[in-house]
Amino acid sequence: MEWFRTRSNAKAQSIARRAGRPRVRAILRNGPALDRAALAFASTLFTGFLPVGGLWGAIVGTLIAAFLPSPLVSALLLGAVTVVGTVAVTRVQRSSGVEDPSEVTIDEVSGAWLACLLSGLQGPALFLPFALFCLFDATKPLPANFLDRTDSAFGVMGDDLVAGFYGGLLARVTFLVWSSALPMTVAALPTALAALAQMAALLRS
Repeated sequence: MEWFRTRSNAKAQSIARRAGRPRVRAILRNGPALDRAALAFASTLFTGFLPVGGLWGAIVGTLIAAFLPSPLVSALLLGAVTVVGTVAVTRVQRSSGVEDPSEVTIDEVSGAWLACLLSGLQGPALFLPFALFCLFDATKPLPANFLDRTDSAFGVMGDDLVAGFYGGLLARVTFLVWSSALPMTVAALPTALAALAQMAALLRS
């Protein structure tokens, strides 16, 4: 059983994406209006055409999570974006014949958004779930690696949602452990400093 995405799978996916780029761009130039609309949504308003488009998608997802007013609103909107994104990705796949176009970044938007939502963090602290999502999205731990190999839009969206789940959960646990350990460390600091001062005094005498 493979626990993470293998190098051979990552290389094969990269080759397939490069080969499919002209067909995806053909939709943008000559495709029907509905196909172009689907591509616009799936590529996060065409930011997926930028270099490292997936990273931009993750940044967009993090910013959306940061500025929404409540977790409930965020969860409802995330669900809607994920559903619409799955439909849009399906249409892009059918019209281009490419299983997982690199220009499609709505999956990174949903994954990073989920990581931030599950972490319960706010403000600059959202960098932690964002970074952890990027890590898990790159390594694709089980079952993300299985979903990554499927041909459907559910696989395209699903592997990033798994990465978002792992990233958000780990960020939440890390923050809870850190926030619990920090007060104890600060409280113990004066005692430790006093002990060091006594040891220094004994060494001098």
